[in-house]
Amino acid sequence: MSVCGKKTIFINPKKRKMIRLGRYNRLIAFRETEYGWYLTDEDQSEEVLLPNKFVPKDIEQDQEIEVFIFNDSEDRATATTQKPTIELDSFGYLKVFDSSNFGAFMDMGLDRQLLVPFSEQRNRLEVGEWYIIFMYLDGETDRLVGSNKWMNYVEVEDIDLEKYKDINLDIPVDSKSIIIGYKAKEIAKELHKIRRETTKKLIAEELAADDSFVIFQRQLHTAQQMVNETLRKSVP
Repeated sequence: MSVCGKKTIFINPKKRKMIRLGRYNRLIAFRETEYGWYLTDEDQSEEVLLPNKFVPKDIEQDQEIEVFIFNDSEDRATATTQKPTIELDSFGYLKVFDSSNFGAFMDMGLDRQLLVPFSEQRNRLEVGEWYIIFMYLDGETDRLVGSNKWMNYVEVEDIDLEKYKDINLDIPVDSKSIIIGYKAKEIAKELHKIRRETTKKLIAEELAADDSFVIFQRQLHTAQQMVNETLRKSVP
């Protein structure tokens, strides 16, 4: 799956050479103000504000910190320590938080929602429903924007899911029989593969992401968490 050339996305290489909008950045705490800490890149060529509500209590000047960069309500590049569920040039399965005359606002795990304009909606997005969304950078406004027209951004190869039909997802939870070590790692890899392939299948066949798909993905996520917990406990 890769970004294709069906829609031109203009990215000015001179902008944010070091501080990347829509991505995680490792920046340096540069100076403190009444609004928060200003972070900078290694060359100190740019600054971005980390508002007070996101500032760690133990932050110190010159300390390196990982943050996500997004647009605030005034479209300024702003830093946050919150963890988004989608990043620039990637796909996410997001829920509609609200709608307006501009389009639908998707919950992406931040205080700020991601706008999907009406022009980027395959069909009208409904509040409370979940959709596959692609995040891109609008070259004219320099804003992070979402698109539900994901077929404009992907090249889908033929997917053969036949080999996965007999996979048993029943993972024992009894501590006496739980799988550990190498076997658990193999299961974790297989679960991740299944989630990836089912999402590809959804896109390839333009299927509706209904409740059954959401439940299936959540069950896989729960199974992955169980395996990860087992791996954690198995480490000496």
